[in-house]
Amino acid sequence: MQSASSEASTSSTTSAADHVSSTPSTSASSSRSFSTDPKTRIVAAMILSRPPRQMSPLTNFEREYYKYARKVNRALGDRFNPDWYFRKGSQAEQAFKDLTEGKELLTYPSAEEVTETAEDKDLHNLERRKDRTLYLLAKKKRSQHVWQFPQGGVENRETLSQAAIRELLEEFGSDLDVWQTGKIPAAFYGYDLPKATSEGHTRTKVFYMPARIMRGTPRPNKEEGLEDYAWCTREEVHEKIQNEAYWNAVRPVLSH
Repeated sequence: MQSASSEASTSSTTSAADHVSSTPSTSASSSRSFSTDPKTRIVAAMILSRPPRQMSPLTNFEREYYKYARKVNRALGDRFNPDWYFRKGSQAEQAFKDLTEGKELLTYPSAEEVTETAEDKDLHNLERRKDRTLYLLAKKKRSQHVWQFPQGGVENRETLSQAAIRELLEEFGSDLDVWQTGKIPAAFYGYDLPKATSEGHTRTKVFYMPARIMRGTPRPNKEEGLEDYAWCTREEVHEKIQNEAYWNAVRPVLSH
């Protein structure tokens, strides 16, 4: 299996329309649906993500706004005699008094107060940056276009979904438990090759299939030319992907 990104070049002949992320209008049931041109190589890639585990830290402005809104709601609320509802000296009575007096029982760290931990710095840790969406990137053993999403050519009569999951498991092992969230590509990237391949291909079309990681640890397959992997935020994906056209194709479908 040869990666499509290794064939990419900075050729100026590539159409600008091919660099635009889109959802193809044709059926995703077969790779033949996307191209009948024997000179075009069809590649299936997987955008494997881990959703946030917790709410993002509030900014100071957001904290003050919600604090003020709670005070307004309390002031406008109906007054009643707490003696009917709380036993004198009970914890529940004290909690009610704290609320009516404007005291905050729960405090949330602001974005300015949050510091990066050792866990957050470990790009192999699926539990890093719990407040952000993470994406799996593969590091290939080569000099250019080192980082990319797991991807590879569609074989025989495979669908794009089948090819994407096969490539993922070939590159990172069967330990991954993955839920494919759609059968239609989330993004598309096409480019011309600097020269024809041994199979006669002069152009490559990459279709990105969305999926969620449920559990498991990626184990890079060196026989597939993999050196490493990383769970990256949207900004980190941009930092690692050197091909700007590649980035522009996937950028619209990557969330914060």
